[in-house]
Amino acid sequence: PPGFVREIVGISSDVRFYGLFWESSPEVYLPYRQMPVSAVNIVASVTGDPSEFVRVIRADVGALGRAIPVYRAGKMTQMIGRTAASERFYMVVLGIFAAVAATLAAVGIYGVLSYSVARQATEIGVRVALGAGPNDVLGGVILDGFRLAGLGLALGVVGWIVLSRLLIPLLHEVGTADLPTILGTVLVIATITFLASFVPARKATRVDPMVTLRSE
Repeated sequence: PPGFVREIVGISSDVRFYGLFWESSPEVYLPYRQMPVSAVNIVASVTGDPSEFVRVIRADVGALGRAIPVYRAGKMTQMIGRTAASERFYMVVLGIFAAVAATLAAVGIYGVLSYSVARQATEIGVRVALGAGPNDVLGGVILDGFRLAGLGLALGVVGWIVLSRLLIPLLHEVGTADLPTILGTVLVIATITFLASFVPARKATRVDPMVTLRSE
């Protein structure tokens, strides 16, 4: 209102007062004696285990008056954890689904490559008979696996960038196209692809060209 004057004694950083997933808004801190309220939050910075000081703070507040109740006392990490409990649950569920999807991807790649190696037994036998070494066969089968996984990764990254916008409400200070996350996912898929390709590739190196050609 007109004529309302306050002395500014400091400026604080942005504050997410209502929770991590709320946008910061303008805040003004006033002395309690100038604007008394029915409830206040006490934040104390301590050294050592914070839980040891909860009892001390309760005693100090109780010394001001027996009618002053103290509730929801705890560590700051616990307070922040409560505000993100539902989002953390959703991310745990998504993480479980991601682990299941990665397992299915590994099983699928292994199955497809095993079938491909079985179908190419004659071709591999001819290559071995013509002088192809174990490393040549091993590298060829693993390369086929990475070609298959590379196509899936390309489609997956595009789908991630498009559909990840739906996850914005669940993300805190993480972009939908976060480069370290994408690179980490690609690395995990590449590792799974290599491990899933190695077993059928090793089987391919043991193909006996004479047995294969005779069976044909």
